Amino acid sequence: MRKLSYKIVNDKGVNSTKVHRLSGFTLLELMLAITILSLVMTVTYMTFSTVIKAWQRGSQLTEELNRGDFVVEQIVLGLRSTYYPESNQKDSKYGFWMEDNGDGATAEDEISWVALGSALIGKENVYFGSPHRVRVTIEDDEDGDVGVAVRSWRVKGQDEDFEPEDIEPVFLSTRITGMNCRMAYEMKDDNELDWLDEWEETNKVPKYVELTLYMEPLGRDDDAVEVKRLVKISAGDLCWGKEMTIGTDDGASQGNRGNSNNKRRKTDQRRANPGNRRPPTSSGAGLRSRPNTPGRP
Repeated sequence: MRKLSYKIVNDKGVNSTKVHRLSGFTLLELMLAITILSLVMTVTYMTFSTVIKAWQRGSQLTEELNRGDFVVEQIVLGLRSTYYPESNQKDSKYGFWMEDNGDGATAEDEISWVALGSALIGKENVYFGSPHRVRVTIEDDEDGDVGVAVRSWRVKGQDEDFEPEDIEPVFLSTRITGMNCRMAYEMKDDNELDWLDEWEETNKVPKYVELTLYMEPLGRDDDAVEVKRLVKISAGDLCWGKEMTIGTDDGASQGNRGNSNNKRRKTDQRRANPGNRRPPTSSGAGLRSRPNTPGRP
């Protein structure tokens, strides 16, 4: 802080001196203020940038999941429309085909089955109401982008030189980079599905199919985005007979069997001791009346 002094001459010729103090900031104070302001602005920018990146990442993840859900639901609808003829003769023409091509995010499995309906092929297709085979693969499109490709053709009426590879595929999405498939048709001893990575029963269809799709990772060091579905194929019961139930409680099953045994035991006791039955009363209680049928006495 500086001092400023000056002289004033009044009317009487008397000189007087007045002193005024001038307030201000020193260089050190200015540098300190600028440093604090810079730190506050840096922290604010970093916080704002982190929020923006998190929002962008969340939006990208939501978009990827929505795209993956759309593709996997289309395949699930196709699997649920699996067709298998009701006959004792098992024909590989109507069986489930699968080619195992790796595991994890780099898997490119191929699956094929016979279906009925417009799932995966559309109602504009002339054979959507008749049995047709559908094949789903992971392959490159014309631009070199990896995606899910779908081909379909009639089960019957094809030429001898027919090749499914000659059919132009329809791509559901070019953001799907991998597909892994597992099948099951029976339970293990621990009451869980016995999953198979390879399917050798080409003349039958599985009861359950686990489908996993992989999409491009959000960041360079991130894992691939994964969408998984478990599909119950009703046509599998025609191949394997009895129906499986996932997650059946052994204790509950034993309890139900015990209740059935108790009921059966009580029935046998009543049959063995007919005298314990309650006789019909005079009012007719305990008697089964015959319904009044027109024309019948």
